[in-house]
Amino acid sequence: MTLSAQWYRENAHACAWRAERSSDPLAKAAYKEMVRAWLILAIGVEELVRDPLHETRTEEQVLAA
Repeated sequence: MTLSAQWYRENAHACAWRAERSSDPLAKAAYKEMVRAWLILAIGVEELVRDPLHETRTEEQVLAA
């Protein structure tokens, strides 16, 4: 599976667009929270792409680094 942070950023942008157009304060807040969540996922993908072995490291390897 190919990971792409762009897909997550596009979803964040779509949620931001919906938040701007929503007149319901609760819906607006929910969309803004989804923007944050999509951006967190995008950052995670970028980190995995930069360091693909990160996900396969053992706890001992992480602590030794």
